[in-house]
Amino acid sequence: MHVRTWLPLSLRPLVGAFVLLLLPLSAQADAVRMAVLGDSISAGSGGKNWVGQLNSTFPGEIAFQNEAKGGATSTTVVSGQLSKVVLSAKNGLLDNSVLIIGGNDATGVNALSIALGGDPAPFINTYVNNVKQVIDSIAGAGPGVRQVFGNMPDVTLTPRVQDEAAGYGITPAQLQLLSDAIGEANAQANAYALSHNVPVLDLYGAGSLILTSSSFTLGGHTYTTPFASDEFHPATWVQGLLANMVNTAFNVHWGQSLPILSDQQITKNAGFTPNAGATYYDVTPFILFPVPEPASCVLLLTGSLVLGTVVLRTRLRRSAAR
Repeated sequence: MHVRTWLPLSLRPLVGAFVLLLLPLSAQADAVRMAVLGDSISAGSGGKNWVGQLNSTFPGEIAFQNEAKGGATSTTVVSGQLSKVVLSAKNGLLDNSVLIIGGNDATGVNALSIALGGDPAPFINTYVNNVKQVIDSIAGAGPGVRQVFGNMPDVTLTPRVQDEAAGYGITPAQLQLLSDAIGEANAQANAYALSHNVPVLDLYGAGSLILTSSSFTLGGHTYTTPFASDEFHPATWVQGLLANMVNTAFNVHWGQSLPILSDQQITKNAGFTPNAGATYYDVTPFILFPVPEPASCVLLLTGSLVLGTVVLRTRLRRSAAR
């Protein structure tokens, strides 16, 4: 069970007062130290993926330890990337940790076997156990490290997987078997993360909306595809929304004040001319938050207020820079 939160319109005046009283623009916090584990969605820090967009748009605000590697699976995260992040956590060098993994788990021989009617249990169990190990290992090494988990995207929605499936003679009904297995793996991994106080970036749920839309207007530009040129990886504008999902999860649940990309900045990063002003697409429907204890409801409201202040600070900062 989860609860989705957002900032109601009625709280916006209160947020403005909150900013002026508690978060003056002159206040400069130290960079947040954030580890990243995962695959090519997150790999590298200088390109148009979500890490690169945050690095280039808000330099100095987040110090990334990016261990993500192209082609990684949940198993190779555990066998390779995890030890480096655990060491940093043990040494007190981390504030945040993000795990976004699964796309490569659901491709290749495993995917073909499930689509052909094979037992999905080994695939599901391997993914869930690996996610558990990452969450537990980081929590054990650094109890104060805030974690966010991004689940397995539904790769069956991508044109490349659909084309490859057709080449093997796999029907849409058979491909649905793989989608169902991904959904079950996510359901179990999500439940574990939420029960251990880790917000979930629901990439599987987001894909059902974004990846199946014929068009999507953001920052004054209408996008007609959510995919990069390889028809598998997310396009730059989708990566921008992912950046906001990551930071919003930390802001709302953990009460941080990480920066949020405006729709216009995302569109500019994608190489298009945005419209004027600053708007912010609401990504909170794609984030699953742990259900707070009754005494924690005030903290949840505070998190929502902080998210609003971040947006307002970003707008004021850009206005002052003009």
